[in-house]
Amino acid sequence: FWKVEFKEALDQNPHIRIAAGGLVNVFDDSRLRMVQWDCDWSNPRLAGTQIVGMDEDSFAENGYVNGVLNLTQESVDVGTCAILGVAANGLENPIHRDEITGGLAEVQFIHNAVIPVPVDVSLDGAPLVSGLTFQNATGYTMVSAGSHEVRFQPLGVPAEQGITVELPTLQADKSYAVIAHGTLVSNAVKTIETRKTSTASNMVEAILVHGSGDAPAVNVNLLDPYSNNDLERIVARQLAFDQTTKYLQFDPDFVNLQVTGADNMEIAVFQLDLSGRQGEAVILNLSNLAAALEVYGVDVNGDRVSSFVVTDVIDTEELPTEFTLHGNYPNPFNPSTRIQFDLPETAQVSLQIVDMLGREVMTLPAKEFEAGSNRSIELNAVNLASGTYLYRMIATGAESRYVKTGRMTLVK
Repeated sequence: FWKVEFKEALDQNPHIRIAAGGLVNVFDDSRLRMVQWDCDWSNPRLAGTQIVGMDEDSFAENGYVNGVLNLTQESVDVGTCAILGVAANGLENPIHRDEITGGLAEVQFIHNAVIPVPVDVSLDGAPLVSGLTFQNATGYTMVSAGSHEVRFQPLGVPAEQGITVELPTLQADKSYAVIAHGTLVSNAVKTIETRKTSTASNMVEAILVHGSGDAPAVNVNLLDPYSNNDLERIVARQLAFDQTTKYLQFDPDFVNLQVTGADNMEIAVFQLDLSGRQGEAVILNLSNLAAALEVYGVDVNGDRVSSFVVTDVIDTEELPTEFTLHGNYPNPFNPSTRIQFDLPETAQVSLQIVDMLGREVMTLPAKEFEAGSNRSIELNAVNLASGTYLYRMIATGAESRYVKTGRMTLVK
């Protein structure tokens, strides 16, 4: 934690106004919640400030100068107003590390619990993230080292069904991921110490977390996508819910992960595209219900690394004989859902979303999919209003054109 020492009670100074969120004598990586003032913003002595809002209650934050946030206690006269000023040396009001708090840790929050609604995340009772959707994550945020309580509260769900846990003690200058996974009935919050970069600049490093609450222990193998999915190496054996692997290194390329049951019967092969991610570290999550198992990744910015199901060697006899639309899951959803289908031949697949008045409200451009079962498209309807929609899937192959329609409900 960092704090600023003040020589007077700011709320008693008529020239200084408390910011909208209340005066908090700490700052994090995104903003300094401090003071607002009314001044002549065209004055060159205010250069570098950022005005937030345009009404009389607006406030300003000064930015960083050469990577250092410089503040002073001294009153600077600018026209008719006096403000908490910005100084080049920052000597009057130095910013220092508060030895009591013991420093800062970095934490990323991941929503991997099979709940058909977003969740709000709070830390020690203070709101932190609003509306985090299933299989999505935040970037890293600064948190004081020490003990904390985190809560994942599904929107529209009674408070007693929220997930609240005490986190392990966070160490200063380390990074962590806090993952809510499983289901409302069988859930857990996993805290893992993470890496923000790969220890090998030419490789991708990943840790795999088993987050499917009703799935059994699984084996995970790395297959070679360029050699008939031959086995390259074993990734995990008997990995159970809420367990993780160690960090593993992968080439920055297509990665095929085979997931099998305890009897070594294949559940699915998931392909992730790690191309161009050399030097990065990602968190891979085994996700969803056992009947619809998925693997996806999260990078340090909270961006998702999606996967799709592949087969190891496809024989003509194994191909679907017709174009089949299996529907979307979850349904109802907010705001993302996945639509699954089978293709009898390689095809360009596009998606049209139509409201109940017949108006086209969204289109996903055509993308090529290989022939096979359990193909899927992810739809993010964050810009659509709540309601029931029809989706029309169009698959155009070399031999035929297929059209199927389904119904889905968006609940915000």
